[in-house]
Amino acid sequence: MNRDAFLSTLKTELNQLPTAQRDDIINDYAQYFDDAIAAGRNETDVITQLGAPQQLARELFAQHQLDAWEAHKTPNNFISVLTSSFRLGAIRFGLSLPFLLGIIGSAFLSLISYIVFITGVLWLCLSLSQMLFNWPAPNQFILNDSGIGPWFVMADSNMNAPAIDITGKDNQAFKIEHQADGGVTLRARDHNGELTLIRNADGSIKTLDVKKGEEHLQISHLRTISPIERLLLSLGMILISFFSIRLAKKCWTRTWAWWRAELDKHITRH
Repeated sequence: MNRDAFLSTLKTELNQLPTAQRDDIINDYAQYFDDAIAAGRNETDVITQLGAPQQLARELFAQHQLDAWEAHKTPNNFISVLTSSFRLGAIRFGLSLPFLLGIIGSAFLSLISYIVFITGVLWLCLSLSQMLFNWPAPNQFILNDSGIGPWFVMADSNMNAPAIDITGKDNQAFKIEHQADGGVTLRARDHNGELTLIRNADGSIKTLDVKKGEEHLQISHLRTISPIERLLLSLGMILISFFSIRLAKKCWTRTWAWWRAELDKHITRH
């Protein structure tokens, strides 16, 4: 490959660039050849130093996309930078891989941080509402993960469940008892084992006892989070997410700065 073939191939590979910018690049590299030959070098040495024109075109195109992103931070320009980086990664994997990992990591950290921040704000509003207005009542909203019906169900923790005592065949039984303190005890039994669930008056679970043959599981003193605890937790979530967002932004900025410096340095070495 000689000088003219190199420049012709480079021009063809840069067909996605604006005509004026593409012509400027070709003129610069033509002048680079002229200066090198005037200094006593031959065309083969210059081409060896520059590398394959296809590879150089990908590097120049990635630089152009990065310039466009820095000038106008739009979603389309961002996608173009990532696309050009992936194309460059096919031949310069060691150069583009840190950038891609940095961008993906920063974006993921930002997403998680914003989710934690929004959750913390919602919990903060809920806690303040319960503390100031006693609404909504604890355990009033129940998450329905059955896949049938609405996702959230409103329940009244003060609603009294009916007293039920059912006995069937084969040692099967089901019983609901009301306690003096307003709590409810649920008992279920069959030939395989027995389950006892004791609920406090506020709707929280006091005891869960499961027996199956020789196996026995007992969990006691299960309680809900109080408004004050939820308030402290939400403030902690907001604080953590705030610093996480700042960290993600710093990682994002440094990743872009590193990519710019490495890309410029790599092209300048040619």
